[in-house]
Amino acid sequence: MKKNIIGLVVISLFLIIQPCAAAVLPFWNDLPGFNTAAGSPPVLVDFDSTVVAPGGQVPIGVINGVTFLPLPPGALPFVIRASDSFTTPGGFSWFVPENKLFATSGENVLSPGGIELGPNDPLQNDDMVLLFNPPVKAVGFDLLFQSLDGSSYAVISVLDSGDITLFSAGIPITAAPGSTGGSNFMGFVSDSENIAKIVIDDIDGDTNNPDSNIGLDTIRSGLQTPIPPIPTPEFPTLFLPAAMIIGLLGTVLFIQRTREH
Repeated sequence: MKKNIIGLVVISLFLIIQPCAAAVLPFWNDLPGFNTAAGSPPVLVDFDSTVVAPGGQVPIGVINGVTFLPLPPGALPFVIRASDSFTTPGGFSWFVPENKLFATSGENVLSPGGIELGPNDPLQNDDMVLLFNPPVKAVGFDLLFQSLDGSSYAVISVLDSGDITLFSAGIPITAAPGSTGGSNFMGFVSDSENIAKIVIDDIDGDTNNPDSNIGLDTIRSGLQTPIPPIPTPEFPTLFLPAAMIIGLLGTVLFIQRTREH
């Protein structure tokens, strides 16, 4: 019996000091559900603050605390006018003029590789990295597709500031009539403010269909105020649960010895 009691105490102490894993919920093409879970965060980035000349493309860096990076050897990210995007004639087995990126707010979008959507490398390698400083609890955005054909051929990962993966999955999308360009919303809500990085890995590299290019628009996230540092607990506070268990163990052992005598 003594060993069983000691074992239970050790297990209890172990559970007290173990951190809980973060939980991230995805919302695929479900903006109302995302808003309900995240408290309707405002649009943080719509790319329309960047002045783009007709037919031009502007390299992007940081907007409202969000850093936009390529994932080497992916194409560099540019802000473009969505209406200027076009599919390279003769590049795919077929295409229609509507195989382009369509904005979901304003007229500008983020397009890795610029206005020409490929399929010429490296323009069609549209991997993207988004960094959030400070980390956020929720983020959502519209992922744009050159051809919204029901198959994204893309993987998305959500990571914390230590590059620990909180969530990763292939991206499910809908299909537009005629497989023209279109967009799907995707959002992620965590149980704490620990979303520091989002990586979108575009894995479509062939020329079979005009669906190898993606873009980004209308990023939603809460604007965070700096969180004050949490003071280090003093000895009595930090060790109170452990002390209580040790005290309980001592009491049990004392009673056990008394019974043996």
